[in-house]
Parts: sequence; structure tokens; C-alpha cells
Amino acid sequence: MSDFFPQNIKQIGDIDEDLKIYLEDNVFNYLFEYSQKAGYEERIALLLGKKMKIEGRNVVFIEGAILGKYAEELNNILIPSEETESYAKEQLGINFRGMEIVGLMQSQPGYGVYLNPSYRSYMNQNFKKKHQVLFTIDPMEKSKAFYIRDDEGELKEAKGFIIYYEKNNQMVEYIQENPVDEELKQIKQLKPVKLKTSKEKSKYTEENYEDKKGTKKLNPKIDIKSQSKTINLLVTMCAVVVVISFVLAGALIRSEERLQALERDMQTITTAHISLVQSLQATQEAFAFMHGEIIRDATLIETDGQALAINPQIIHESQAPPAQMPIASSQTYIVQPGDSLISISNMFFGENRIYDIMAINELQDPHTIFAGMLLVLPE
Repeated sequence: MSDFFPQNIKQIGDIDEDLKIYLEDNVFNYLFEYSQKAGYEERIALLLGKKMKIEGRNVVFIEGAILGKYAEELNNILIPSEETESYAKEQLGINFRGMEIVGLMQSQPGYGVYLNPSYRSYMNQNFKKKHQVLFTIDPMEKSKAFYIRDDEGELKEAKGFIIYYEKNNQMVEYIQENPVDEELKQIKQLKPVKLKTSKEKSKYTEENYEDKKGTKKLNPKIDIKSQSKTINLLVTMCAVVVVISFVLAGALIRSEERLQALERDMQTITTAHISLVQSLQATQEAFAFMHGEIIRDATLIETDGQALAINPQIIHESQAPPAQMPIASSQTYIVQPGDSLISISNMFFGENRIYDIMAINELQDPHTIFAGMLLVLPE
């Protein structure tokens, strides 16, 4: 058994019971490069290899690939033309002796590993053998999958496959003679297939077919190019929307920053206004005390919860109302720090005579005296 199966391998997914697939590493890389460099254009290639049955199990070795540079377009899918088939037979006799066509590679950028019903129909008409497979590649998503036939002959996605790393001189020589870049340059503009006979139509068209049970299978047409254009348009529109969203978000952020700056400036101005009013009040009070004045009936305003005195009415001593009863005076006293009328009264008279002191000094409030003030004391 070890004589048939390669030793240096990499398993992708699980091994399917219906068909065990071995894909040579050079073939895999060649097909993937071919799909990627074609961009959003769909491409096909013929898969070459050998079928074997080992211990009652179906095995296929994919050892080579021929690019479909002579492909034709039919019902929005690519198919090998007669020229492609002739070229493949020629290569089988020169570079790939002992091999046969074991399947088809189809690249579909942007569609993942979805099985296009049109390709299903084509495979059912032209690749009916148990070991013939469809290898689907999406170079944009870097996804790949094999489709094989189940016991009923219906195509299904294989659970996995095996990549093996054994040098295949035939494939190496073919790659050297047919580099991907040169092959892509030689691909001409695809032309629609012109079907002439009913035999050709039954071979290539997407008509209903019957499986082995006789059940009718309907294969709807899918316009791959139209869908691809639609997807590209949607992607472009989404990109534009994203750019506009970023611009609007930036504008909103800048507006919010300007509002925050304005709010900070207003707060600074308000704080400065409060400080100015407080400084003015303190200056007026100090000026009044220096000139023996009394502040009364101050008008109050409220700013940010703080009561401030502005525009106080200053009453000079000459404007104070005269006492009702003149009291004779015999001495004077200069107020010291910490003095009050009650302490001064007790100091000189030993009793409370603050009203006599207020009357002779024409004071309206017993708390308006200050250090350095000259008081006239009654007899």
C-alpha cells in the first residue's frame, strides 16, 4: 500500500469515502496563481491524472493541468472549446503520457466555493465518470473545494483532499514552457459559442436532465458576470458610504470640540466677572472704612449661586441722622483691635451704656466700629 500512496502529504479537511483525491503541489500552486492573476475574470483548466482502485477504494491522482486558453463562453460560463480539447490531446501525447482528463478546474472570484448550477449541468453532460471531479477556486477569498459524485451519481462537495509533495517532472516542464503570465497574455477575448446541431445543444445547453432515478433536475441559468458587476458596484457604494461616514464623524467631533472650548471660555469669563465684582466690593468697603463711612442698604445680586454686593449706598458721617437727645461728653477713646461697644462701656462705666455711646457718636449699628476709630464717651 505504501508503494501507491505518497509519504510527504498535507491533508485538507477529511477524507471522503466515495473518492480519495490526491492533488500534486505544483499543480495546485499553478492553478491558484492562474486564478489570482486573472483578477475578477473567470478561468478554467483541464485536470489531468490517473484513476486507481486500491483495496476496493476509488482514488484519483491529479498530476497535471492544462490551462483553458482556448475556452469559450456559453450561457455565462466558460467551457473548453474544440480547440482546447485538441490542445489537451496533444499535450497528453507529449508532456503527460499515461494520464487522462480527470476533471475541470473553475475559478469564480468573489463567489466562494458555491456550485454554479450551470457548471453542474455541464459536468453532468460531459464529465460523468465516477473519478471525474470539479475543482472550484475563489482567488479573492482564497477558498477551494472539490465536487465529486456520490453513489447516485450526483455532484456533492467532497469533505476534503490531500496535497502531496513529490516532484513531477512532466508538470515542471509544462509550467516552464507555459508560464502563467504568458498564458494570460495569449488569451483572446471570449466569444459566445454558436451551437448548430441538436447534438451540440444537448451537450452544452442548460436543459433539464434526469438522474439515475429518473428524477427531473432543473438547472436555472445564473449570469455570473452580471452578478459580479452588481457586487463590484455594491462594494464601491459601500466604500463611498464609509468615506462619507468618516467625514461626517470628523465634522461632528470638531463641532463638539468647538462647543467644549466655547463652554470653557464662558466659564472663564464668569469666574473673572465674579472675581472682579468681589474685588470691587472689597475696595469700596476699604475706602468707606478709611473715610469713616458706613455701607448700608446694599443691593444684592446672585451669580452662580453666590450673593454679591454691588452699587452699595455710602453714607458719610455728615449724612448720618442726628441723635434724638444730645449727650454731654467729657472724654474720647481710640478703638483698639478686638474692642466692642459693650467692652468699652464696661471698661469706662462698669455698666452697659452702649446706646449712650452710639447716640453721642451718631452710630446706627453697634457693630460698625473699627480699630483706630475715635469715639466720644459720655460723662
